[in-house]
Amino acid sequence: MALRRRSEIIARSKAFVAEGIASLTAFCDAHADKFDFFPPGAGPVAFLAIRGDGLTAADAQAYSERLVEQTGVMVVAGAMFEAEGPFLRLGFAKANFADHLAAWADTFEIVRLPGH
Repeated sequence: MALRRRSEIIARSKAFVAEGIASLTAFCDAHADKFDFFPPGAGPVAFLAIRGDGLTAADAQAYSERLVEQTGVMVVAGAMFEAEGPFLRLGFAKANFADHLAAWADTFEIVRLPGH
């Protein structure tokens, strides 16, 4: 059944990716003081580096753990994917991704980003 509807499925997936990257770009522009944004060359995953002097992968890991424990919002530390440095990994090909980003932004005063 899926193969018969592959064009629709592919179009829907591409729309999620396009909306997601647009939302993530706007989010990163609005929070440029907090993150350096590394848009992907391809695919629906991007890395954000937490801005701040001397931050490490361990800082990003500790932040992601505190964030989910205290707020239920989950972002994944880049260290989980062997990225060195204070990176967070976000998959953005999701329905309503802008709402997820807004929920995360609402936590910035509750769980401070390292260096902020």
